Formats: sequence, structure tokens, C-alpha cells
Amino acid sequence: MKGGDTYPTPNRGILPTFDTYKEKNSVINTYLHGAMVICCLITLKSITAFILVFLSACTLWGQTAPDHPKVEDVLEELFQSVEQGGQQGLSHMGIQLQEGKVRSVIEVVGGAVNVHELVPSLIALGARVESTASGLIKALLPLEQLDKIADLPKVRYVRRPYAPFVAQGRMETRSAGADPIVSEAISAVGGTLFHSANLLGYGIRVAVIDVGFASLSYAEAAGELPAGIIAEIKDYTDGGGQSATAHGTAIAEIVHDMAPRAMLYLMKIGDEVDLANAVADCIAQDVDIVVHSAAWFNTNFGDGTGVVAKTVDRAIEAGILWVNAAGNMAQQHWLGPCRDTNGNGWVEFMDGSEALQVKVAEANDIQVFLTWDDWPAATQDLDLFLLDSAGNVLSVSQNRQ
Repeated sequence: MKGGDTYPTPNRGILPTFDTYKEKNSVINTYLHGAMVICCLITLKSITAFILVFLSACTLWGQTAPDHPKVEDVLEELFQSVEQGGQQGLSHMGIQLQEGKVRSVIEVVGGAVNVHELVPSLIALGARVESTASGLIKALLPLEQLDKIADLPKVRYVRRPYAPFVAQGRMETRSAGADPIVSEAISAVGGTLFHSANLLGYGIRVAVIDVGFASLSYAEAAGELPAGIIAEIKDYTDGGGQSATAHGTAIAEIVHDMAPRAMLYLMKIGDEVDLANAVADCIAQDVDIVVHSAAWFNTNFGDGTGVVAKTVDRAIEAGILWVNAAGNMAQQHWLGPCRDTNGNGWVEFMDGSEALQVKVAEANDIQVFLTWDDWPAATQDLDLFLLDSAGNVLSVSQNRQ
């Protein structure tokens, strides 16, 4: 289906309602305000369960039909938009073109063994390879060459990189000379008992893998992260380690409060390829523990499968203890069976309702993720629709599965 096509009308009934986070720092130009309705259109009926996650900071995009089965629909639409002289979709998807090239991840047929063999062919088509890891190639790809790249025999799929999400909060860092702030979590988890027994993390190496370490120099100057406890700071992105967010710095402070004699390895990542490379470095440097306070959406069904979970498995197999954040989206998701009892093609959420209502308390943007138990390669196809309170289609996600 294309934008402008008519769709079967879902039965909205009594809608279950969700509130989004009230984030104010939006990078989107188009703002949504009021109540919206989420609907899922199903084409096959053998799925048993699915999950919807609601976040702020982005909107769905895309209402044109895909052209190439091995290229993510959004990248195809981006090419069509730019070719027609429009750039309106870029901000909605957080996409930035660099000299007409878009950062993408190529999934390689056969995995890591074929990665290096594929690289020369990509370069010949104008790609700029940035990094590789575990059967994945991250590269800047010319928009006009996407289909030719996808046609290469060893290319399984071309898509945007996956991005980790972190819960943002306020970070306190005192000025130099003031007493450091000790996390209140230390006493809550019994950390003081370990400290009194002189269990302070001597000889332990802890890697904090996060999306940014802004304000790190201030934390060091204020004594929150004293000199000598940071063994390495490494940036796997092109944005600089002390940028983007102070989330990683805050996590490092908590780790230091819990284990004040442990050595810290601070690693900034931006996608799943960065994560795989960071884990490889952790293994090479005999890191004992990884702390990763981030979530990855639509990389699996939450059952320990998928590309990110495989990266974690490699760390665990190497003897690393993996500590991950969990539960931050407990009140921002819907999980349930996939039903279509009336056979009209729309998924039913509860009591026959074929839509979920999402409240946005102020002019803001939302991001909605849909995943279902059909991994790693989908044989069913679901489409996701965003409607306003009057039933008008605001946006559609129709990625080919």
C-alpha cells in the first residue's frame, strides 16, 4: 500500500491508554499534540504474541511502497525524497547525509567470513567503510547506489544502524574542592557492608559501555572519578567521547561508588557495530565486568536472540559478567497475543479493540516500536499505523518483513 491508499477501518472501541515521557528536547520539526491512536494491520495470522513500546523523540515515517527486498524501506523512501528535491524526512528519522551518503549497516551472507571479501566491492560502488564486526559492515553508502549494493551476492540486507536508548535524568557534579556525591543506591543495595569488609574492587576491571560521557572532565575535577581509576576512554563513534549525554559519566560514578578500587574502561558507542567492537576490546583487555545501562528495541523479541544478544553472549562466553539495565519501559509498552477474531486484518489488543490510544501531554514527538515472536527471519508481515483522534492517518510503517 502507498500513501493516499485507503485502508480497512479498525474497530477502535474503548481504547487502552498510554502516556509518553514528557521530554522537552525534541529534534523533530513536526510536533504531535493530544491523543493519537496506534493500529497494527496483519497480513498473516500465525504470530502468537507481539510487543509495542512507546517512547518520545521521533515519529514514524514512510508511506511509499518498497522497491528492493534487500533494502530497508526507509532508505528507499529517503532516496526517493532526496531525488525529488525534498529533505523533509531526514529530521524525522534522525538521518544526516554526508556528501549524499547515508550511514547504513550491511548484513553479510555467511557472517564474518565474507566481510572482508565484500569490502572492495562496496568501495568500488562509492561506499566509505567505517567499521566491521561479526558479519556486519557499517558504511556511508551513496543513495543512488543502494540497489546495486543490495544486489551484491554476499549482501543479505541493507538497513539503518540499530541505536541504543538510555533513560535520561539529571546529573549532579559538584565543583572542585567539594565533597564527592555518593550514590544513594550504595546503601540501598548493601554496598556499605561490602566496603566495611574491605571488598572494594581491588584488581577488578569494569567497562562502562554507554552512549556518551559528557561532563567527564568535571566529574574528574570534582573528585567524583578520582585520578588513576580510569584506565581507558575509547570512542567508537565520530562524535567525541565527552559528548552527546552525561549518562555514561553518571553510570561510571555509580560504579566507582560501589567499587572504588576497580579500574574503569569507558567506551562510547552509537550502534550495534560499535557495541560488538567494544566487546571485542573488553575480551582482549581481560575486562571482568561490563555495565551497559541501555535498551535495544526491535533487535529481538526479548528472548535472548538477535544481533545484540549474540554480542552479549560472546562476552559471557569469555567469562565477563554482563550487567544490563532493565525495566525502564515497564509502563510504556503493551505485550499480548496476536488475535484477529473477526478476520478483518487488524490486530485486536483487548476486548475487541483494534487500537491503542497514546496521550502526549504537550507538543512533542513519539517513537513507537513493534516487534513480534518471529525471529530471526520473519515469515509474517505487520504494518504499523499512527492515527490522530479523528482517525486520520498521520504516519505508517510498512517495512517489508
